[in-house]
Amino acid sequence: AAASREQAKDAQKRARELARRQEELERAIAALEAEKKGIEDQFMDPGLAQRPDRMRALSERLGRLKEELEAAFDKWQELETRKAAAEEERALK
Repeated sequence: AAASREQAKDAQKRARELARRQEELERAIAALEAEKKGIEDQFMDPGLAQRPDRMRALSERLGRLKEELEAAFDKWQELETRKAAAEEERALK
């Protein structure tokens, strides 16, 4: 019985840690999305066409942001799956 309680406690601790990491990741995703929107808004400026160097730099950063967002979303999903498994394990104990 004591071992079962300890396992349930460990599963709960893992679920809390995964939830905390997921919240941190959500904040990072929000910041990346805000930066992406800011860059996309800059592309709406007709004067940008007169500055190909700036356009190229923004385009490169936008590409990197999209890659970072995709990786962050993948990591978030992985954490969600692990958190669900930890919660299921806790419920079974």
